[in-house]
Amino acid sequence: MTAEEILQTIAEDREHGASHLLQTAFQAVQVFIQDLLPLPGPQRYIKLRGFTLQLLRTRPSMAPLIRLANDLNFLWDASDGNLMEFEAKIQELQNAVQAAEEKAVANAVGALGRFQQVLTHSYSSTVFQFLLRRRPQHVFCTESYPGREGLTLAQELHRHELQVTVVADLGVPSVAGQAQCLVVGADAFFLQGFVNKVGTQILASWAHEQGIPVYVLTTTYKGLPEDLYPFYRTEDAEVEKPEALSSLRWVAPLFDETPWQWVTALITEKGITYPSAVHELLKPIQIHPVLESMIGTELT
Repeated sequence: MTAEEILQTIAEDREHGASHLLQTAFQAVQVFIQDLLPLPGPQRYIKLRGFTLQLLRTRPSMAPLIRLANDLNFLWDASDGNLMEFEAKIQELQNAVQAAEEKAVANAVGALGRFQQVLTHSYSSTVFQFLLRRRPQHVFCTESYPGREGLTLAQELHRHELQVTVVADLGVPSVAGQAQCLVVGADAFFLQGFVNKVGTQILASWAHEQGIPVYVLTTTYKGLPEDLYPFYRTEDAEVEKPEALSSLRWVAPLFDETPWQWVTALITEKGITYPSAVHELLKPIQIHPVLESMIGTELT
């Protein structure tokens, strides 16, 4: 497959989350590097700029893809156009991202070990790994409509012999007396809140009102500082519209943004971060001049 074809698979993928799609994006980068080999230096730079824009347009709701587009340009500068060095630095970045996922899971296992009844929403690969390692007594998986990713998570957990209950999205209050904590992943997080599958905002608000602690399990590579926020776009879900109602306006967001006020803590590879300190995780992230020049560019 060409790099463009791999990016297209990411654009069309509605089954997997940001962590999985990022690894697929790294595959596209490796193919892209091979495409650069026969080109002279100036053309390589032009191609990199075009690929950066393609990556930004692929799934602008997924923060790691925006971060990767940004980092590619920093790594290109650090490699001084040397493709072998550029490829090696990209591999180092990919390894660091994978190590961060593993560390975040380990931190969650340590921090949330006292909870035996865990509620979760949608399908986060990071949350899935946490549940496999922690193996709580019971996991409550919301159906997570549209897409119903929660059913996929429930099936996977059941296959690994965990006790699982699937809960209809609007039936979550029925487990109020059983769930001890809510643990969700994130496709992006900002200074003002985090992004996850639609329904997370209502669920987090409900859990907060019930006194159920809410934890967001993710990595800092999903963080977007203010400078990179202009590249973020939300997405609408693909829903089947009855023919009789096809002329009506439909509102079907795929994601929603949950404010930090309902979150107990964010757990990443850095450890536990409370909402008041999220800015410390975003502070080190810088925007490359190439992306800065692209602010305002049409991404859809």
